[in-house]
Amino acid sequence: MPLEITLFTDPACPFAFSAEPVRRRLRWHYGDGLTWNVRMIVLTLEPGEAEKLAEGAPGLQRRHGMPIDPAPYPRPASSEPACRAVVAARINAPGTEEALLRRLRVRTMLGGLLDDPELIAAACDDAGLDPDAVRAWCATEEVVLALGADITAARTPAPGARALAHKLGGPPRRGPPRRTPRSRRSWASTGPPPAPR
Repeated sequence: MPLEITLFTDPACPFAFSAEPVRRRLRWHYGDGLTWNVRMIVLTLEPGEAEKLAEGAPGLQRRHGMPIDPAPYPRPASSEPACRAVVAARINAPGTEEALLRRLRVRTMLGGLLDDPELIAAACDDAGLDPDAVRAWCATEEVVLALGADITAARTPAPGARALAHKLGGPPRRGPPRRTPRSRRSWASTGPPPAPR
């Protein structure tokens, strides 16, 4: 029985795009042992996120070698129309949503805007989907409700998913910063941890 992984992502997220090589490696290594359930976050619903994304991602491009144009975007853009298209593909043409997500990511990381209907149509063409059909699917109540369910699920994770919230942009930490005990710190510069007694 395959392990089902729910991937919460957004075509606007340069961090998610930079993590794709790891996901592809997992897919290659485990094959049919993993199934992926792709859910959309719609990052740009968060206050200030569209403006932050519009600044570009030069550090990620340098660090991960991903094909990301480091230049700022011409304006802030909503990722909602592109996320809606991915959900429409997931519901109406199962198995095509990941190809559409990839094409949307590539086009936006090269400077395109995810709320541009022409960009979405071109990504649909790239993924082998009829842009007019996807546009019609996006207007259905089923897709609207499914996208709403994705957004809600992305913002109400299970407690286990928050175990590393401090590394995943989790809620702001309250109070003084915690120090990691010496035994759990990286020993690259301090030598190996002491041997257990």
